[in-house]
Amino acid sequence: MNSRLNLLAAFFLKTQNNLSIQTPILTAKKALSRTMTGRALLGGLVFVLGFSGIGFGQIASDGLNNSTTLFTLTSGAYFSGNSATGDRPASVAQAFEGSHARGINNGTATLLSSDINTSGYTGIQLGFRLASHSVGSTGNGADAGDIVTVEVSPDGGTNYYSTIRVLGNGNAYWNYTATGIATTAYDGNATSVDFSPAAGGLRTTDGLSTVTVTGLPAVSNLRVRITMLNNAAQEKWLIDDFRVTGTLATPCSGPPVPGNTNAATNPVVVGSPTALSLTGTLTGSGLTYQWQQSADGSTGWTDISGANSATYTASPTAKTWYRCTVTCSGSSASSTPVEVNLTYCAPTYSSGPGTNDGITNVTLGTLSNTTGNSSSPYYIFYNAVTVPSITQGATVSVSVTYGADANQYGAVWIDFNGNSVFETTEGFISTNAGANGTSVFNIPVPAGAALGQTRMRVRGGNDVVLTTSQACGTSSSGFGETEDYIVNIVAASATPSLAITGTTAHGSVCPTTAATSQTYTITNTGASAASGLTVVSSDPQFVVSALSSTTVAGGGGTVTYVVTFTPSSAGAKTATITVASTTGGSNSPTSNLTGTGTTSVSPVSVSAAATAIGTTTATLGATSGTTFGVCPTTTGKGFVISQTSVNSNPTVGGTGVTNEIVTPLGTTGVAYTKAVTGLLPSTQYSFTSYVFDGTTYTYGTVLTFTTATAPANDLCGSATPLTVNAAAVSGTMVNASVEAPFIADNKKDVWYQFTPDCIGKYTITLGGFSGDLDVQVLTACGTNTILTGVTSTANPEILTTGTLSASTTYYVRIRAFNVAGESSTFNIAVNNQVAIVTQPANATVTSGSTANFASSMPANATAYQWQVNTGSGWSNVSTGSGGTTNAYTTEATTLAMSGNQYRVIISNGTCSSVTSNPATLTVNNCVPSSSNTSDYI
Repeated sequence: MNSRLNLLAAFFLKTQNNLSIQTPILTAKKALSRTMTGRALLGGLVFVLGFSGIGFGQIASDGLNNSTTLFTLTSGAYFSGNSATGDRPASVAQAFEGSHARGINNGTATLLSSDINTSGYTGIQLGFRLASHSVGSTGNGADAGDIVTVEVSPDGGTNYYSTIRVLGNGNAYWNYTATGIATTAYDGNATSVDFSPAAGGLRTTDGLSTVTVTGLPAVSNLRVRITMLNNAAQEKWLIDDFRVTGTLATPCSGPPVPGNTNAATNPVVVGSPTALSLTGTLTGSGLTYQWQQSADGSTGWTDISGANSATYTASPTAKTWYRCTVTCSGSSASSTPVEVNLTYCAPTYSSGPGTNDGITNVTLGTLSNTTGNSSSPYYIFYNAVTVPSITQGATVSVSVTYGADANQYGAVWIDFNGNSVFETTEGFISTNAGANGTSVFNIPVPAGAALGQTRMRVRGGNDVVLTTSQACGTSSSGFGETEDYIVNIVAASATPSLAITGTTAHGSVCPTTAATSQTYTITNTGASAASGLTVVSSDPQFVVSALSSTTVAGGGGTVTYVVTFTPSSAGAKTATITVASTTGGSNSPTSNLTGTGTTSVSPVSVSAAATAIGTTTATLGATSGTTFGVCPTTTGKGFVISQTSVNSNPTVGGTGVTNEIVTPLGTTGVAYTKAVTGLLPSTQYSFTSYVFDGTTYTYGTVLTFTTATAPANDLCGSATPLTVNAAAVSGTMVNASVEAPFIADNKKDVWYQFTPDCIGKYTITLGGFSGDLDVQVLTACGTNTILTGVTSTANPEILTTGTLSASTTYYVRIRAFNVAGESSTFNIAVNNQVAIVTQPANATVTSGSTANFASSMPANATAYQWQVNTGSGWSNVSTGSGGTTNAYTTEATTLAMSGNQYRVIISNGTCSSVTSNPATLTVNNCVPSSSNTSDYI
């Protein structure tokens, strides 16, 4: 009989090792309640296995066959039968055993177990079977956002710990036959172990069809929560055959050995859970547990009500020691205790400081920490910077400076009672400090504040005002960051305790010139006031003034004084400022100040020869030998220029002198230039460079240059006359300037003019040049309104105007479009003559058809008139079409028209006309439409 039972046990063990469940085992299970505990199965399978010497038993199970007694179900549904042919996998059983499985598609479903008593068992584990299907689609399945999560509670649902998760990948699908296994050991913390297939599609070897959690605790109220999540109607999770198994423990014997107490999370935020467990080897049934706590770990141990399992989840509100007393048959032993410390809560931001919403500096007493913008999680504990001391009963100032955003709000908390909690009474908030602004928090330190080091938290860069309850987690704004610091709370002195704060460096200033005054603060952190205050300087170059009061109150009272530094000579200077009080027991603090009398440097200005000299422009220069003055300091530089004939030694404000200021000031010993315009051609100019200290100008050597000679027709008012229909005349662009109305155009030009003696179109021909020249026609000087023009790159450049009026002067602007054109010569002509390039041709037609005659179309043509000569002289045509265009079509011809001549007269207004050569018309008889002579008349 034992051999048969052992064989049955072997089948059962194979089931627990994730191999297929054999039919005999399923039959045995169904004969029993699927929710009965192992101890209740004494008349069934587990009882028999115990007698066979194995001791392995099923503690709880549920086949989810269209009903459940173990789980409370939220959402989801039961699925039975086979998957559809359009599903993937296709036509496979949706239940692993029995008739149904539990599943979900396009949503979240939860299976929450009732209490499972695992007391008296070892090697406790849970397991179930899992499938992923693609519904009605060959390309869907579980992706990374589709997750099955298993959470374990060792305390009847008070705390759940995410233990294992199965995630999809790239629309993966598999059935129960897949051989992938997701397994992990329970560790009592909330960080899960994740499993997923290597890729998408059908997964046969890494489809995670078996899920197990080993090492579960032996407790009376174990609970399991399974959550299935998928995000599309074409995806489905299926769960079946849930079970919890373990080995029945033999009765314990001898004194227990609980070992050390282990805290899964240590330190913890106040009130947050940590799972406590024992490291010792505790086997056998009959063990009892009692968890205890103590404030110091050596005395005052008290039992924790209801903490009677092998594990315990604590949620301390203060630093606490924990241990567990384990008893076996009246013999007890306690575990080595563990101290669970508290930590401060974590602040969070969704966006952080970005580039403009951060904290740039925090200052408190001796602490001054300048920082950049932090990265995620946007929270830094600066535990290696200076630790400032603050005094009980005193008021301290915390300065927080922010970034460049327009909205800058902050808050400060100090843990005065040292309980690791930032309470609302310990928080202080600011108004909007604005872009790059600073918030000053004046914080009273309670007289009973806990002495020693404690934590200060600073939140800043927020776009919205904070509240004193927002030290932890999210705050009023997704933007901002958090910085934590250590501060040291010290006891107040019974006698005056004076300290000096303020900037000790007064910088550099010219001798006999007063530097900016600095204000200093005397703070009394002692318990009693200090009277009869005096402030004395050891050096008369550092003058003390404006002492705000000769008495400073105790408990953080302050008075101020001012020091002004005026060096009598160049060089480094120092002074010791001593504060004294006539009150007995008061200390006498000192402050060591520094300053420098700046060494004088004489200014030098060195002129350089003018360059890029044109007809109306030039570039003035100064060499690198130019030196800026120090004491007094050079504040400006530039050039002065004048016509030599008016003023040969120009200075600022002199007769005929123009001041060309150069900005920015720049650096000493660096050459600089200034381009000047508006000069006269062929004129000598005198100029010099200078530097200026606000009072005195220092000039360089006066240099001269002469502007270039411009063409005679450089300006419109000096335009060269052109004779209409005369031969081309030559011209040049060399040394041409830009005419004033065309400054925006910034193209150098020369000018011509002509006056028509008749009404018509005029052709201006510009040729023989290099580079690119353009032609423009205007009706007057002093304007930039162009009547007509041509700006092509052709050479020659030909412009035919519209009809111009007689006896009106027109101005021709020749413009250099590029540098090559600015140094080019050219020739130019203007005419109004009409020329025919293509003469009308003779035409031969058949009687009854029309004839066509045409000539070229001169650009300056204004009118056309066709004429006919029938043998008695020329006359204008009166029939046909196009008689006043360049192309004429006769009426239907007759034999009588044969021999007629046609010509065209082309006119250019009243200026000129040209007559074409005559063309002769030949009209032939029509061709018979039939060769049959009987058709002839």
